[in-house]
Amino acid sequence: MKTLLVPTDFSHEAGVGVEYAIALAARGDYKLVLLHAFRLDLADLLYTQIVTATSSFRSAARRQLIVTRNLISTKLSSIPDYIFEESTLEDAIRKAVKERTIDFIVMGTHGAKGIKKLLIGSHTSGI
Repeated sequence: MKTLLVPTDFSHEAGVGVEYAIALAARGDYKLVLLHAFRLDLADLLYTQIVTATSSFRSAARRQLIVTRNLISTKLSSIPDYIFEESTLEDAIRKAVKERTIDFIVMGTHGAKGIKKLLIGSHTSGI
């Protein structure tokens, strides 16, 4: 059995990657592992709201990851594993690959467009 690591930020572009991974898994002997990594930029939050905002964001992101996993399980005969990591996407992927047997990483693309893609790139091209 091959393992597909499927990072998601719940965007449309990431959803395309998730759908592709589902289609691939449905045709072969694949196990899916969803990954959601986040890093809050605390400089953007008011000091008095940091703890509340961080806790609220973390809870909402974890709920969305579980909802996504449950939706995928209705399309496949298995329930995907998931990883919820408070770190950069790059670090979370490195950690997952190091700690688990990951055969492929399936990601959506086209998150960055135009000059942003040229200067900064997308997460997919960075990985």
